Amino acid sequence: MRLARAPAGAGWGGAAANQASMAQPSVEMSPAWEAALLGFRRELETRGASRHTLRAYGNDLSELAGWATGRGRAPGELVYRDLRAYASTLSERGLAPATVARKLAAVRSLHDHLARAQAASQPARAFFTAAATRPPATTVATT
Repeated sequence: MRLARAPAGAGWGGAAANQASMAQPSVEMSPAWEAALLGFRRELETRGASRHTLRAYGNDLSELAGWATGRGRAPGELVYRDLRAYASTLSERGLAPATVARKLAAVRSLHDHLARAQAASQPARAFFTAAATRPPATTVATT
């Protein structure tokens, strides 16, 4: 399998974003992931997404693509267990819950795009359905 290298954090922000992130390690992704992300970017552009949204989604989804490529998973092949493992990996890195939620929102949007293109696995839909129907977490203040 041929893997493409993209600078981590390069996302879809264009040459300026790529130059700014050149010092970071590269993310390897398969050609299938490259094609899926390009198709999703085109859809977002058609829907009028801002350059900030494009950059954020590009960064977050490039990270997912690298993670999935490293596990031999193509776009549309991710299943519930894969997405749980990815979410766990993000949390274990010590990312803020809001950051994890943002990254997973990007993944959900990509999954919806793939589902419209009939390229996503049905089991992965359970991950997002379960998350959407889960009651909000409550916090208990202790003094």
